[in-house]
Amino acid sequence: MLACAGAVAVVAPPGAAADLPPAPSVRFVLQLTTSLTLAPAVRDAAVHEVQQIWAREGISIDVASPLDAPVSTPGMRVLIVSAGGASARRDDHRWPVAELTGDGRGEPMAIASVVAARRVLDAAGLADGPGALVARRLGIVLGRAIAHEVGHHLLNTSGHARHGLMRARIDARDFADLRDGGFDLDDDAAHWARARLTRPPADALRLARFVYGP
Repeated sequence: MLACAGAVAVVAPPGAAADLPPAPSVRFVLQLTTSLTLAPAVRDAAVHEVQQIWAREGISIDVASPLDAPVSTPGMRVLIVSAGGASARRDDHRWPVAELTGDGRGEPMAIASVVAARRVLDAAGLADGPGALVARRLGIVLGRAIAHEVGHHLLNTSGHARHGLMRARIDARDFADLRDGGFDLDDDAAHWARARLTRPPADALRLARFVYGP
């Protein structure tokens, strides 16, 4: 099992789909900085995965460099680094692919590790194959991990769901699966977010904390 971030949650199949409020229309900017060694194909796959996941929730993810993102636009910094994070733990096969932290100025920042994402592919037995396919899988893993951290920020929570995008631990093969199922926002969080993100985006990022049940 691969830890996405934080505490462990039991992975359970989603229940029947609930009637959700209409999805909001919110623009959110990722101020993205990547390692110089990151292949463009991996970057593009990661960005596409983040955009696809959050588009289902009515949130349009735009990508900009930290230098040209409008100051007034809601968003967060994202770093994709080559090295593994200090929190990576090989002893129990828990390798956080990304984590949400601060940038030293009180602003949110997500850091995703290419090394940790490669470990996911290794654990899933998917690290070998045509270069384009491996690059796509690597980008998908990074994108899902980043989308998870965006969820922590937008929901203003450190908690985790039992299934979906916000689960704490993800099986390696699920993490790298080319299909897009299994990474939607869970119904409880989606209800909460859709009821509140209809406000202007500047207000949406000052919402009360969302709390997952036991």
